[in-house]
Amino acid sequence: MFSEPLYKRRSTGEKLNITFDFLRENFTAVCRNVLVVAAPFCIIFAIVFLQAYMSSDVWNTSMEWLDVLHIESSTLTTLRILFPILTAAAVMPMAFTLIDTHYSHKEGIQGLRFQDLRMTYFLNLSKWFLSFLPFILYALLVVPVLIKGNEWFWMIVLTIIIFFFLEMAPPAFIIGRKKYGESMETTIRYAFSHFWNSLIITLLLLLVGLLVFLWEIGVINVIVEYKGMFLGTVPSNNIVAYAIYWILLLALLLVLSVSVTLAITALSIGIVFQYGSLEERNHRYELKEKIENFEKLRDE
Repeated sequence: MFSEPLYKRRSTGEKLNITFDFLRENFTAVCRNVLVVAAPFCIIFAIVFLQAYMSSDVWNTSMEWLDVLHIESSTLTTLRILFPILTAAAVMPMAFTLIDTHYSHKEGIQGLRFQDLRMTYFLNLSKWFLSFLPFILYALLVVPVLIKGNEWFWMIVLTIIIFFFLEMAPPAFIIGRKKYGESMETTIRYAFSHFWNSLIITLLLLLVGLLVFLWEIGVINVIVEYKGMFLGTVPSNNIVAYAIYWILLLALLLVLSVSVTLAITALSIGIVFQYGSLEERNHRYELKEKIENFEKLRDE
């Protein structure tokens, strides 16, 4: 069973290693519970995404690899924004619940199912929404405007800044069991007091999001190229061929949505171990300060 302590000062490399160690040793339990809460979003995403691409210009033109970014479709734009938010909203509280349960449950989480975690999960879900609300509002209200205006640079910069200052709020609220105001104060304080350490972790976590985005583009490119190879000479009235093609594309999009889910899970676990490392550093600093103050008072 995974026995590494949560509250321990770690380097960036150690945080990445322990994140993947936790995933590897609890892979079955993590996937089982995470996919239960994410499955509805994955299925809806795959079906609606496929329908949206089928009704867009991607089916009627010859496009290069990055040309898929310029497909005009309000449905696709909405999906690109909503799917990661909804998936993160379902997955991150579950990841926090699993880690919290692992450290409070002597037997670990291997045998636990969603029914065993249901009450705790929904409580943590409400806490996640409350602590991450500013980022959610930004993603829903500001990001669509920036995308529509092709302001990719400012979207990336603002996403990094807002995520940077809010990333420690959910684990402080959920794992650390701090009050809401104290959690928000903690995430801002850590952002300033451990600036470079926090920034490196933030960029690494957002790199996961970028890789998933590139994976999406790659999947779409396969869809475009595969259509030309598979259906280029097939008559439009060949229902069987088109049905097989659509089923294969649906399966490919399901793989894409599951990969997004697992990436968000890994990101969530990384955030928790980053929080544990920062908390340990802070406690050591406070303890050292108290000892120094005590020695000063004793000398006086």
